Amino acid sequence: MQGRFRIEKLEERIAPTITITTSVIKVPGPTDTVVTTATNPAGHPAVGQQSTVELSNRLAKSFA
Repeated sequence: MQGRFRIEKLEERIAPTITITTSVIKVPGPTDTVVTTATNPAGHPAVGQQSTVELSNRLAKSFA
């Protein structure tokens, strides 16, 4: 008895990668700004992946 469904092997799929870059913007005073930017493989900003945080100098050092 032959099966009811036919299974075909599909081509290999490669998941796109989002690249994340973190940079610290030093400003005079007790705080620095940490900017996180994410881009998709086409070079466009990834939706919902950008952030800007203002941290103390001591905490911002861990991102540099």
